[in-house]
Amino acid sequence: MHKKPQRWGFGLALLMLSSLAMANSVTYHWVDADGNTRFSDAMPGREAVHGYRVIDPSTGRVIREVARAKTPEEREQQRLAEQRLAEKEKRKQSQQKQDEMLLALYSSVDSIIEARDRHIASIDAQISRYQAAASRMEQLIQRHPESSQAYERDLANLEAHIAQLRAERDEVALDFHERIERFREIANSK
Repeated sequence: MHKKPQRWGFGLALLMLSSLAMANSVTYHWVDADGNTRFSDAMPGREAVHGYRVIDPSTGRVIREVARAKTPEEREQQRLAEQRLAEKEKRKQSQQKQDEMLLALYSSVDSIIEARDRHIASIDAQISRYQAAASRMEQLIQRHPESSQAYERDLANLEAHIAQLRAERDEVALDFHERIERFREIANSK
């Protein structure tokens, strides 16, 4: 009577092992290089580069899908697309910070216009001072022709600085124009 429980135990263990093996088994599905659909319980390594699916044979449900390996060109395209996406996100975050600063600095379009006018008035005052100095320099050149070479060099420097200030004034006007437009966009979006 002792042998019957052992047979029963051995049979039960065999049944459990076979059901465990069935529970852990999967079916691989892929299309080979010739375009033929293949199913197997083992995935040939050389075929994995074409991509495959792992299927539960008891339910027919796809457990996992593995995409085919990308070509070097596809990997490069993906890298460039990811790079463009990262740059776009960086620009978006930068714009968001600029918008926050704009809203922190100004309470209205009028406050931006006031700041612009003060900044331009400051530059205009500098231009006026340099123009007055240039005018005095021209008078010195007329009164002292013997020293005109040194005065002319100084006059050229003053005129170059005046031109630089005028360019700066134009840049400031454009910058404030862009601030006003962006402030309006932000205000209209809220």
